[in-house]
Amino acid sequence: MFGYSTAPYTNPEKNSSDCRVTEWSDFQPCSVTCGKGFQMRWRQYKNKQKAEMRGCNSDLVQQNVCEEPCIGNVSCRTSEWGEWSDCSVTCGKGLRNRSRKYLDNRARKTCTLELMEKETCMKTPCAPTPRPVSI
Repeated sequence: MFGYSTAPYTNPEKNSSDCRVTEWSDFQPCSVTCGKGFQMRWRQYKNKQKAEMRGCNSDLVQQNVCEEPCIGNVSCRTSEWGEWSDCSVTCGKGLRNRSRKYLDNRARKTCTLELMEKETCMKTPCAPTPRPVSI
């Protein structure tokens, strides 16, 4: 007579300290600068030799589809945003901005992404202006 266990199945690999893996790396940039491509990220076994001896088979590479904006064959990719500028005033309400650039110079003629951002900034209130005294 055969008996069946009602206990949930547990993969012995997952419970083995020999098969522990590191955290995933960040995804790499897209493989193309224009259109559909892929990007990958990796992780590794914390103890490669023990993992190989045990025959661990955790996924160590992930691949995602990515799509970079473009018009025709011109990439619309940009640099990261730059740092915010200083506030335009020394007191009261002013503006500050930051910018980014297209990585392909030809994009300036065809792409329409925002390359400049502005925001309000507040400094300490301005001192009241003295009024002229009339004699």
